[in-house]
Amino acid sequence: MHVARASDARAFVLVELPVGWHGGWHPSPAKQWVICLAGEMGCQAGDGTTFELKPGTCVLTTDTTGQGHDSWNAGSEPLRLALVQVPEAAAVPGSSDA
Repeated sequence: MHVARASDARAFVLVELPVGWHGGWHPSPAKQWVICLAGEMGCQAGDGTTFELKPGTCVLTTDTTGQGHDSWNAGSEPLRLALVQVPEAAAVPGSSDA
C-alpha cells in the first residue's frame, strides 16, 4: 500500500457543472487540488498548455493571481469535481519538500 504524507486542507468543496458550462479565463480562488469525479473537464493554462481531466485524475491549481486559466465542461454529462483547498505553503506530494 502506498500512502502519501498527510497534509493540511483549508476547505473541501463538491461542484457540479452542467453540460455546456464554460468558466472563461479566471484565477483559481485558492491553491487547490481539482479532482475529477465524473465527466470531462477541459483546461487551458496561461502558457497555452491544454489538457483534460477525466474521472480519477487531478491537478493542483496555483494560479491564484493574474490571468489564471480557462476551463469548461468538455463532455456530454454534468462535470463533478472535488476541490481541496490547501494552505499556500502546503507541500506538494512527490516534491522535494514532501
